[in-house]
Amino acid sequence: MPNLTVAEYDKHEQEAIAVLPNRIIEAFQPVHFYKAGYPSRISRESELVKYMEVMHELSFELDLKHTFSGKLTSPEFSLLQQMAERVNAFSRQRFGRNGIGRGTVIKSVNMLRHIKHLFKDKRPRVLEIGAGCGYLGAFLMQQGYPYASTDVAQAFYLYQNHFWNFISQGNLVELAGSANDGPALRAIPEGGSVHIPWWKFAQLKLQDVPEFDIVTCNHALCEMHPFSLAYTLKIAQAALSQKSSAESMKVFLFEGWGARDVASIAQVSKRFYKTGFVFVFLDAFFTALVPRESAYAVDCLKLPRQNNSWEPNVYATETNPVSKAVLLSRKVEEAERTVTLDEINAFYTGLLGSTDHLTPDEQFFKFILDDE
Repeated sequence: MPNLTVAEYDKHEQEAIAVLPNRIIEAFQPVHFYKAGYPSRISRESELVKYMEVMHELSFELDLKHTFSGKLTSPEFSLLQQMAERVNAFSRQRFGRNGIGRGTVIKSVNMLRHIKHLFKDKRPRVLEIGAGCGYLGAFLMQQGYPYASTDVAQAFYLYQNHFWNFISQGNLVELAGSANDGPALRAIPEGGSVHIPWWKFAQLKLQDVPEFDIVTCNHALCEMHPFSLAYTLKIAQAALSQKSSAESMKVFLFEGWGARDVASIAQVSKRFYKTGFVFVFLDAFFTALVPRESAYAVDCLKLPRQNNSWEPNVYATETNPVSKAVLLSRKVEEAERTVTLDEINAFYTGLLGSTDHLTPDEQFFKFILDDE
């Protein structure tokens, strides 16, 4: 499938906006980006180069230290290498420059490893809300997961389209200009991918929501318009609560909450619980919720907590099957962590031909933060 152009995306979006009600248009806007002044639209495809590595500037070393205890396992390092090579190949072909996506890729490695903690060698159906640079989606496609995603930000959506078309050799199913979406969403093959523009995601009816095993939304929940959050969680609940495989694990997973300038963690948590979800694992690096009626909700976190607060604390218990799977898998991993920062940086240096691994955004951040 050919890459989606800026003109095509804008045309389809404007046609949808012309007939959608105002409250839906209001809800499905990148309100955090507007509030922060962060650019989320482009006018030409060449600008996509700026979306290879965004929103996680200068976070790579911190993530390695805290999320991975300072070292990667050999399989994690292999994943990081493969994605960096794909991003760099894409960047060199499309933009004539190097790029590796360090901070965003390592966060996607963290999400993928937790999916594997829970599902092992299975390939569950995944729906991602707000795919960002698209590297988690790329990992999932490359490893045979049926995958669908949506995003409200034009620039990110276009970057996803172009990068996923590159890694899939044009096999991305793009719904931005499609007239018949239902079959594509229901019959995603292993390794297949379906891309859903916000105006089509916003018009899903509960009875038409396809079944998924995982819904994930990373670094965006607290950044969403309250109407969009409420709608998204209802769609997620419907996707994860279908009865065709009632005994299988169905989970809502995420790594981070996102910036807190639109909603607080307490507000998002309250919305989760009012929609019928419960926390079964929660720490600074990974969170898992399941539908309240699920067999996997045993010994879940009870909210509200003290002083009627809906903000959850760290929660893990070996009496819950989801939580136990994460705890046990992390223990096994800990003994297998051998790849150091020096080894990772040596790989990046070889790939880039330079010891300077920073993006232009990171170089700017480093300049303004050097005196802090």
